[in-house]
Amino acid sequence: RFSGTRIMLHQLFQFTDRFGIVFCLIKFQSIVQLLLGGFFYSVFIALLKKYGVSPIESLGKKFDPLEHEAIEKVEVSEAEREDVVLEELQRGWRLHEKVLRPAKVKVGVLKK
Repeated sequence: RFSGTRIMLHQLFQFTDRFGIVFCLIKFQSIVQLLLGGFFYSVFIALLKKYGVSPIESLGKKFDPLEHEAIEKVEVSEAEREDVVLEELQRGWRLHEKVLRPAKVKVGVLKK
């Protein structure tokens, strides 16, 4: 069961997902546009953090089924990359210590 706050946060996460995609795809006309886009995004993330909402850091971390959802498994030849998040497809979020949305990730599996 979701409270009003959790529903609102999930909608905000969709906004951050879309903003991140657009931010990466747009060919900025000037450095000013690039800086403004990055500034507004960082202000928005800081505002979320002020209220206890923080992104789940995934890249390079050991796969944790409580924080990550494995969307794809990628064969790796190095044992130290097994069960490690190789790519983050969608950012995960937590409110204080509670996971609101797990990160969607690609995970390394050792090549046989």
